Amino acid sequence: MTLNLFQPILPLALLTVALLLTGCSTVTIAPGGQKTAHTEPHYEAQKPSYLLGLMGDNRVDVSAICSPYSVRQMQAQRTIHNALAAAFSAGIYTPHTVKVWCDTPEEN
Repeated sequence: MTLNLFQPILPLALLTVALLLTGCSTVTIAPGGQKTAHTEPHYEAQKPSYLLGLMGDNRVDVSAICSPYSVRQMQAQRTIHNALAAAFSAGIYTPHTVKVWCDTPEEN
């Protein structure tokens, strides 16, 4: 009878590798080179995508969200919650968070 010491550690090691591969990221776009907004966004939604982000319609109509004002900043984030969902589904379900800030008069 052989005792394999690595057998109980294997699932934890695979989960750790999966989490490290998914990671967190943020992409911020500020039209006109404006300073990055640090207030609460006017719009925030979880957008689903599938197969490591290759499939899914994740368009957001920022003009309709901010109308009649202009868009101050847009941001796409992959948070730790998104990364966990992607890791536990083996990359089949890979959500991300979308945020939009509008250039409203009270913020100028």
